[in-house]
Amino acid sequence: MREEWGPDYRPNTNLINAFIGSMPKELQDELFQSAKPDGTQIMNNPAMLKWLAQQARELNYTGAVLPSGQSNGKDISTEINELVAASGNRQGPYWKGPAHPTRKGETVMSGRLLELYEIQGRLKQRGAA
Repeated sequence: MREEWGPDYRPNTNLINAFIGSMPKELQDELFQSAKPDGTQIMNNPAMLKWLAQQARELNYTGAVLPSGQSNGKDISTEINELVAASGNRQGPYWKGPAHPTRKGETVMSGRLLELYEIQGRLKQRGAA
C-alpha cells in the first residue's frame, strides 16, 4: 500500500486507524484477528484497506481535511479557496503540476479540488456543512 498510496499512505492509515478506533474494543480485536479461508489476515488485504480508507474519507472521520503529505488540518472552505485562487494562474502548478495519482487527466491540485467538492457535497447532504 505504501507504493500505491505514495504520499497518501500515512493520511490513509491514520484515517483507517481513527475509523476502526471508533469501534468497540471487542470488535476491533475480532477484525484484526479475522482471516480469509486461505489464512490471510483480513487487515492485510489491499482491497479491505482501500475500502476502509474510502469509507473513513467519505465519513470525514477525522473532522478535518488533510491534504496529501500535510499534517495541518484546514477547513474545506479554506482549502477550496486556496485551490480556486491557484487555478487563476494558467501556467502554475494547478494546471501544469504533477499528475494526480488516481484521477486521470487531473493534476494533484485540480484533483484535490474535485475531492474537496465531493466531500463538501456529502457533508451538505448529511446536513454537516
